[in-house]
Amino acid sequence: MKAKLCAFPGCFQMAVEGTRYCTEHANAPKPPCPSPRSWGNRSRASVYRSSEWRRLSRQAIEQAGCCAICGATDRLHVHHITPPKGDEELFYNRDNLTVLCETCHARMTSAEAYRGAGYCQHSTKLGIKYAPSRH
Repeated sequence: MKAKLCAFPGCFQMAVEGTRYCTEHANAPKPPCPSPRSWGNRSRASVYRSSEWRRLSRQAIEQAGCCAICGATDRLHVHHITPPKGDEELFYNRDNLTVLCETCHARMTSAEAYRGAGYCQHSTKLGIKYAPSRH
């Protein structure tokens, strides 16, 4: 059977064979779905489709060249270090962005949603560290 990561948000441990979770998270409460974020009179999707966001995210990916966590160089995404939650100034702030691969981005986003919902008991155990930049 193929080894896989634990399905718990933000966990980078290996799942127990035949299950979706590692031993630590097998009986942990599962996180609720994240709440929608308000962008005033604009939809969240329209902000991500804007030419300004496309340009900024393309520049961030070109500058970094790899995932800040695992060093992968394909399927790169731009991640907000501090979730903007409707704050367009924070959304477009280059210093608030880092580049992650698709897998690490999904895990970080899940972990943030989980911690944001009040489930903080595992936040100090995540141990996520960013790799040094490749400039």
